[in-house]
Amino acid sequence: MKRSYAHIVRWFSISLDSLCSWPALVIFVTKWAKVAHFSHDTTFGPDRRLCFLIVCRQRPEVLVRRPESHDNRGSVTTLTAYRTENLMTHYRLALLGFGNVGRNLVRLLGEKRAELEASFGLTFTITGIASRRLGWLVNTEGFDLDTALADPRTAAAGNADDLESWLTAAQPDVLFENSSMNPHTGQPALDTCRSALSRGIHVVTANKGPVVHGYHELRQLAAEHGVRFLFEAAVMGGAPIFSLFREALPACNLKRFRGILNSTTNLILTEMENGLSYAAAVKKAQDLGIAETDPSFDVDGWDAAVKVAAIATVLMDVPVKPADVKPVGITGLSQEQIQAARAAGRPYKLVCQAAKDDAGRVSVSVTPQQLEPNDPLSNVNGSDSLAIFETDTLYRLQLSEGGADAYTTAYGPLADLIAISKH
Repeated sequence: MKRSYAHIVRWFSISLDSLCSWPALVIFVTKWAKVAHFSHDTTFGPDRRLCFLIVCRQRPEVLVRRPESHDNRGSVTTLTAYRTENLMTHYRLALLGFGNVGRNLVRLLGEKRAELEASFGLTFTITGIASRRLGWLVNTEGFDLDTALADPRTAAAGNADDLESWLTAAQPDVLFENSSMNPHTGQPALDTCRSALSRGIHVVTANKGPVVHGYHELRQLAAEHGVRFLFEAAVMGGAPIFSLFREALPACNLKRFRGILNSTTNLILTEMENGLSYAAAVKKAQDLGIAETDPSFDVDGWDAAVKVAAIATVLMDVPVKPADVKPVGITGLSQEQIQAARAAGRPYKLVCQAAKDDAGRVSVSVTPQQLEPNDPLSNVNGSDSLAIFETDTLYRLQLSEGGADAYTTAYGPLADLIAISKH
């Protein structure tokens, strides 16, 4: 990451008579302003006051100020707005996993490039792309985005042998970890996150495995190395569940959660209600890009179980593993049952639940349930999702996402990148 400090200055005025030593002054100023560079050559006033400038690490929106007056001890007492110019931050990005989410992230980065620079002072180059199919591709000058979407191998300047040599060669500031999920151990994505964070690389992942199997460890590791571990897309794609509680709901404690979190099973149930066979409904979900070639993680309930475990682990601060959820999927439901339930006005939905009692114990479940017509979840159809949160301060908060696909999921990592740039 490279940051420009051009013309970001602070002016101080201090009496020479009160100046005991330059080292002491520099220490004072450095501690106060987090100095990046220091210069003392400016002007002497008639009362032997010395003015000096400091180039300092400040956010673009923070005003740079100039002193109007000072007291006899040399401390600044009054400051007024002086000038402000933008800081530009350049990030080198690496993508591990180049399937639907990874490719749509590259597409979204290209579409938003000008906006990222104008609104957030954020520029980027992609220096690494890796997957099982592509290998460990590197281009330290930056991949052309259009070429990368067509075939990144034609834009690569070199190949690495493994993860460690790839990270060394690509030298990313941010790693987007979008590999396939392992709900039982979180591997190998968990070790990938550990390696990147230990190198001082920010990690953004849409993979739920590292969240449920290593959240507290990875968060601590990130803090120790001055970087961030973010995962907005892990649950409900681009919908802001984790950032909502982290940024917008301080001192708001989650007590209970209900929701429909798996788009694949919800679409399959909806299509089977409308007359498609199970196999045809699965094929439609795959064609839309929301179901994997092997849909078993979805239809057996494991994807939903990992999401419930992630919400409990992060938002309730109680470690929960997917195996603790003991999920029940939708494969035990026949088309006759599904159509009859809809006709009766009590449709089947794969319902995710987590509740925390006053003793701090958490109960979790993922099961197909017949819902009453007045239940908000009963009318969530197709690939839509709905999460209902009950907290100690807000009795009911609902977050809905409609028409989820790989493009909307890719917005989660993009939002995390912007969050990194802001901090």
